[in-house]
Amino acid sequence: MNTLFNLMLLIAVGVLWFDDHSIRATLTDATQQIQELRAERNDLRQQVAHLMDVPVRVTVQAPPPVSTPAPTPSWFERREDEAGTLLDTQSSSSQ
Repeated sequence: MNTLFNLMLLIAVGVLWFDDHSIRATLTDATQQIQELRAERNDLRQQVAHLMDVPVRVTVQAPPPVSTPAPTPSWFERREDEAGTLLDTQSSSSQ
């Protein structure tokens, strides 16, 4: 029983050591990639900061005005005009 326990303990230690050893390479690669990305980010920040210091001239021109014909009166506006002229004729005839 004691031997079985020692054997299981030895196997557990071996598995943990192997797992740690295999992950260590992955962690160092990930750390290296993070450092490279940080260096690229810092370079880009410096480039943007340099570009922000340089004044940029932008000229914007408005499009030329386009003349549009006046819209024709709708049927409602025509009726109002006709009613207005009828009222004008009635008021001028009653005076």
